[in-house]
Amino acid sequence: MSNPNPQELMAKGIKHAMAGRHNQALKSFDKALRLAPNEPALWFNKGNLLSEMHRLKEALVCFEKTTTIVSNNPQVWFAKGITLERLQRYQDAIDCFDKVLAITPDNPEAWLRKGINFGSLKSYEKALSALDKALSIQPNHPEILFYKGIALRASGQDELAINVFKQAIRVKPDFAEAWCQLGMANMALYKFDTALTSYNKSLALNPDYREALLLESEHDLAGLSQKVETLLMNFKPELRHQVSGSGYTEDQSILIIGLPRTGKTMLENIIGLSSNTAKTGESAAGILSSTIEKRMPQLNNYTSVSAIQDLDGNQVTETGRESSTSIRELHEISKRVIGTAPNLDLHVGIALLSLPNLKIIHVARNREDNIFEIFTKQFASHAYQYTYNIPDISEKYDSHHKIMSHWKKIFPDSIHTINFEDLLCDPEMEIKRILEFCDLPYENEYMEYMNSNYSSMPEKAIGVWKHYEKHLKPYF
Repeated sequence: MSNPNPQELMAKGIKHAMAGRHNQALKSFDKALRLAPNEPALWFNKGNLLSEMHRLKEALVCFEKTTTIVSNNPQVWFAKGITLERLQRYQDAIDCFDKVLAITPDNPEAWLRKGINFGSLKSYEKALSALDKALSIQPNHPEILFYKGIALRASGQDELAINVFKQAIRVKPDFAEAWCQLGMANMALYKFDTALTSYNKSLALNPDYREALLLESEHDLAGLSQKVETLLMNFKPELRHQVSGSGYTEDQSILIIGLPRTGKTMLENIIGLSSNTAKTGESAAGILSSTIEKRMPQLNNYTSVSAIQDLDGNQVTETGRESSTSIRELHEISKRVIGTAPNLDLHVGIALLSLPNLKIIHVARNREDNIFEIFTKQFASHAYQYTYNIPDISEKYDSHHKIMSHWKKIFPDSIHTINFEDLLCDPEMEIKRILEFCDLPYENEYMEYMNSNYSSMPEKAIGVWKHYEKHLKPYF
């Protein structure tokens, strides 16, 4: 009996994969590839199998091999884009979906994924543009409508988001996630009764929805605690000397770091008045984070002690160069970048090694007020699952300030900490200090803007938790 040829082995592998026999399928594909190493269908099927097995980095290698052999297959570029998206390499994923659209311009799924990935980069205007293009091709697609609603909410357009979520629900009445997001949008507009009706409908359709969110939060916080302790123990000041002379020094971006509800956007708006800066929202920090994770995969979310201690100067420099270039290309700017960074705290050390001239403003707020306001705010992103209960928010608050204090000790000249309350009560003094730290000139328009937009903030934002002290005191 003759040995099977590559096509027979591929067919056998596909049959194993469809039956859930992943290891047997992988053996068949590998055996076939030894016989036909340049057969794109084999690499593509192996990539799909590895993706299904959640071995994403290996799957990406297969898809990259496929595209080097055949570059005009939209299905392959789409699969590669999805893999990059799952690896949180959002800009690279967008590039792949652009390849799909160059071949099939009216592909609604590619426009949808572009919109989702732009949203992950916090580039909401571009996200909405891509999603509207997808809707022009498939006007009543519930998933596209859902993600348009998410992008509208994230960009502060809750009223418009409500209409879009309602449209998605009319098309798909059992869309539990859309009902939940509809509730969040109404809550943001203080329409509490309407929000409660939507939440109840969401839970009726999916009773495990809230429980799953809470379990995910518990898991994420347990992992966060481990990462923080590993960093505190092993990311020492000596690491700066270890990579001395490296880093991309041409970038002088400014990032504002803090937990939600600490005035980051307010501060970005103020500094963004300078003719020397360009606002980017959260997208600059998102690109920086994803570039760090792509360029330094050995860190494995900071759980590997040796990876932290063995940082490579070339990796550090290229991380800074690539992130700076990507940010400026995305926003088409040459000025100093100013942006907010709610989830960059673990990456601050690597960010400052990669971009030695980066300036970080850390905004801190009274613990009780901050925790209370986070709890009362509804967040659309799954990155904020900890906000569903006060003990989780408290743990997040304490971890955040512990790690930021650590970074301040290692990089004292690169991090400026301000108190939210001081900014509200003595804005002129605090703004002058911030501008001096950032090497920006002071102008009268800063205070004019502050007075016209935030003059009533102190009485509204300081001590707000005390109105509910009877209920909140047990948590504090």
